[in-house]
Amino acid sequence: MSPEQQSFQRKHESLLNRVSSDLETRLGILAPSIHTDLFETGCLDSLSTVNLLSYIENEHNVAIDFADLDFQMLSSVESICRLITSQPPDGPSKQAAELEGWAS
Repeated sequence: MSPEQQSFQRKHESLLNRVSSDLETRLGILAPSIHTDLFETGCLDSLSTVNLLSYIENEHNVAIDFADLDFQMLSSVESICRLITSQPPDGPSKQAAELEGWAS
């Protein structure tokens, strides 16, 4: 694995850990694993989904286009992290930007 791939992997794991921790401590959502479907398990309902979207936008400075939002993007910690890193930052979000190479 190249140094760039190793760096990306470390940053991705850091984001996974941060999102998992924030879901539990800030939103009261306990995901048994990063792949657990949060809708199927009842961890996410309509109110917690709104809170999750607010968290993503405010904490990670990501502007979510609700017209293009597919709720599968919110179905697990892994998919939430993919959503965070797939959107251009709407501000100085270093973590999301670094994962996609927008910032150094």
